[in-house]
Amino acid sequence: MFIVIIAFPHLQKSFKIIEQKPLKGAFTRKKPKKTLLSFESWSKSTYQKDTESDLKIKNPLKSTAIRLINQFQYSLLNSPSSKGLFVTENGTIMPTHYVKSLIGEDLVPLDSIDNTMRMAKFVQDSLEKRGIKLFFLIAPGKPSFNINQLPNYYKSQLSNNNNYKQFIESCKKYKVDYIDFKKILLEKKGSIEYPIFPKFGVHWSGNTVAHVTKNLFQYINHSTIDVELPKIELLPGNKTVKDYRFTDYDIGESMNLLFFESEETLHYPKVIVNGVNQKNQNLSE
Repeated sequence: MFIVIIAFPHLQKSFKIIEQKPLKGAFTRKKPKKTLLSFESWSKSTYQKDTESDLKIKNPLKSTAIRLINQFQYSLLNSPSSKGLFVTENGTIMPTHYVKSLIGEDLVPLDSIDNTMRMAKFVQDSLEKRGIKLFFLIAPGKPSFNINQLPNYYKSQLSNNNNYKQFIESCKKYKVDYIDFKKILLEKKGSIEYPIFPKFGVHWSGNTVAHVTKNLFQYINHSTIDVELPKIELLPGNKTVKDYRFTDYDIGESMNLLFFESEETLHYPKVIVNGVNQKNQNLSE
C-alpha cells in the first residue's frame, strides 16, 4: 500500500488515472525554479528547497488535493476557503466586502458624491438637448436581501449612513434621473417566487435578470416618447437544482470544492419579446 501511495503521483502524471477539473477563480501561478545539482547548491540546501517547490507546482494531483482540502474545510468547519466569504445562518455564501458596504464601512466622501452627481446632471441635460435620454441604474448588493441571516456582529452595525443612501439623496438633490432597483426588488421580494440572489452566486439570479430587464424596458418606454422598446413577457421556463446557468454558481465555482453543494431550486423563465414599434431610428444612440 505504501508503495502504491508513493508511486501514484507518477502514474497519474503518465496515465491520467483521475480526471481533474481545473481550478476556478483568481490565483497566482508560480513558475518553477530549477536549480542545478552541485556541491554548493546541495550544501546550502537551495537544490533541495527548489526541487521540493518544483514538485509541489508540478504535482499531477494538485487540483484534486486543493479541492479535497477545501471540501473538508467547508463541510466540517462551515468555512469557505476563498478569501472574503462567510456562510450565513441559512447556508448562503456571502461576500464580506458587500456587507461592509451595507453597514457603511466604505463611505465615499459626501462632497465627492455631490460633485459626481452635479457632473451627471450636466451630462444628462446636455444629452437631453440632443434628444438622447440618459439615466442611472442603481443595483443592489446581495446582503440587502439577506439582512436577517447576517451574523449579529454585522446586524448590530447596520446603519442608514451608507453609500446607497447618500447617492440616492444626491440624485434627488440635483434632480438626476435614476431607477432604483434595490427599492423595486425589495418591494417585489415577496412576489418573486424564486431567489433574487442564489445562495452560491454573488450576482442576480437568471430569473431576477429577466424580471429586471422587463421592468427596465417598461421604464424606458414610459420615460421617453422617441423610442418604444419591445414588450417583454415572462412565461414559466426551466426549473433546476443543478444545471445552473450564467453566474448563478460563480461563488461555488471559486470555492473549488469536490462536490456541487447547492440544493436550491432556480428558475429560468421563457422570455417572449413582442413586437417593436420604433419611432426613431436613432435607437443606438
